[in-house]
Amino acid sequence: VSCAVQNMWLMCTAHGIGAYWGTPPAIEDADHLLGLETGERCLGFFFMGYADGPLPDGSRDALDDKVVWMDS
Repeated sequence: VSCAVQNMWLMCTAHGIGAYWGTPPAIEDADHLLGLETGERCLGFFFMGYADGPLPDGSRDALDDKVVWMDS
């Protein structure tokens, strides 16, 4: 499921659509409200929409600031 959500998130980003995957506290009630069958479970909601203004540019630290490479 998380891989599918990541792919949807990437597509949203490519098309300028804002997205958020959230699991609200009342998620247990979603199974009944969505009419899910035995063995099925709602893992969250994927919200999508357009922002009212420009989105800020993202920034990432260098990979070498997060990973220590060690020789075996």
